[in-house]
This record gives sequence, C-alpha cells and structure tokens, in this order.
Amino acid sequence: MINNVVNEFDVDESTARLWQKKKEELHKAYLNITAETIALNSPTSGTATGAVGSIEVGQTEIGGTAFLIRLDPITIDIPGLTNKDVQTVAPTPTNAGERKELQPSTRPAPTFRSVGELLAKLPKELQPVRGQWDKFTLVKVQDWLGQNILGSNVEGTIYIDNISVDPNAGAEPGHRWRVSVSGLMEMKPATIGGCVVGGPADGYLREHFDVDDATAKQWQNKKDAMMRRVQVGAQSNPKIVGGTATGAISSVNIDWRGNKEYRMQLVLEGMAIDIPGLTPKPPPAAPVR
Repeated sequence: MINNVVNEFDVDESTARLWQKKKEELHKAYLNITAETIALNSPTSGTATGAVGSIEVGQTEIGGTAFLIRLDPITIDIPGLTNKDVQTVAPTPTNAGERKELQPSTRPAPTFRSVGELLAKLPKELQPVRGQWDKFTLVKVQDWLGQNILGSNVEGTIYIDNISVDPNAGAEPGHRWRVSVSGLMEMKPATIGGCVVGGPADGYLREHFDVDDATAKQWQNKKDAMMRRVQVGAQSNPKIVGGTATGAISSVNIDWRGNKEYRMQLVLEGMAIDIPGLTPKPPPAAPVR
C-alpha cells in the first residue's frame, strides 16, 4: 500500500471546475458502495512518482501482508488536470475566507442602508442562480465587492445588549455621567436570485459618551427595563433597538449559511451610533476660513 498523496498546485477556473466535477463523482461513488463492495476505483486516475523514503511491513485485518511505502518527495500527473511545469507550490498566505484586501475605489463614497443597495449594481453574470452561488462565482462576487464598495459608508440598525451608567468624576456640568453601551449593527437583508443575503457588521460595537443628569437617568431606565425582562424570563438576552450605527467598510466577506441563506459580513471603521435624545450630537464643524 502506497502512502496517501498530498499535492497542491494552482490552476485556472476551467481546470478547477474539472476538479470539482471529479470530486463530486468520487463522492457519488462512495455513496453507492454496498455491503459486497470491497474495493473502489477512483474516477480520477493518473500516476504518482517519488523516491522511497521508508518501507514498513505489517498485516491486514484478514491476515494478509501489507507494505507501507513512504515516498519523499512525491508528485502526481493526471493528464489535463495537473500542471506539468509546476507540481507543488508553496501554500498561499490567504484562503477563501481570508482573501487579500483590495484597494478601495477612489470615487466618492456613497452611503448604503441595506444589503440590497450594496448589491444593486452586481453584474447579472455574478448573481446567484436558483438560490445559490457556486464556489467559483462566489470568488468573483467577493472580488467585485472589494473593488466597488470598500471605503463606502453604511448605516444600519443598532441592537444594544449592555448598558452601564457611572459617575464621571471631575467632569464639567452637563457631562457628569459616563454612559457605555455595546451591541451589534445589522443592515436590512436582501433577496437576490432566490437567496437571502443578511448584513451584520463584524465584531462587537462599543462606545461611551458623557451626558447630563437627565439623559443619564433615561439610560438607567433603559438598563433597568432590560434587567426586568431577564428577571421575569421574558428574554434571556434582551436587546434594545435603539437607533442607527454608521461606519466605513474596511473589508467584506460573503459566506454560505445553509438553506439558500448567505451572510455578508462587514468590518467597519469609525463606527458611531445615533439614538435620538440619548446620544450627544457631534460638535458643529469649524467654519472654513
């Protein structure tokens, strides 16, 4: 028995699709194994070569003799599917979930308020078919998003799940209380090509600001209301849908969540929240001289 062959090489999209088809054929063959099947011929055949590094002799489960031969180095040749010039390549520093960030466009950054707006100009050939993207098209969608929406501003609903109100010692009147809030931001999802794409912001939002006595009491009332919901068992993890959060997109990734559902995960920079009557307004911009 020859040891398992592990080989990596880079190919173009058409060859990658051939490999994907071979993978599906192999999976189908395994599913068709019966109790009488004792051997399985792989639907992909070729040759492997290498130098003998070591040989071990042992017994099989039925009493036969088995030879385990380890080869080092080892390369494979499958006509039409492997690159004869370069058999083995160094691992790439990124994978599909950690794609190299693309440079944002230099065009003025618009503000998007839903996933539908983010995907409104997605080319027809990149849209999902019958509720799904295949892995090859999804890579192109990822590249398109990196080229077209990085640096853009987004606005979504904030869900606050933690509040603290503490004295702000030594502060000026009108800023005697420090309010700290944390939670998540999410954009309105979209339905495109039969699938649903959600839009949560990646990571946890944390922000604090200084307020006056009256505003601090309003925040304390909201915190107390959240705790009462927990005590009566109404909610194990209550949230306040308080207002909006904004930020600039620094990276974006789409992944499959199952059952025709995808998640567009956004990482935002310069995130700020706005809850009317509860968060302080930013100071007015200085006049231009």
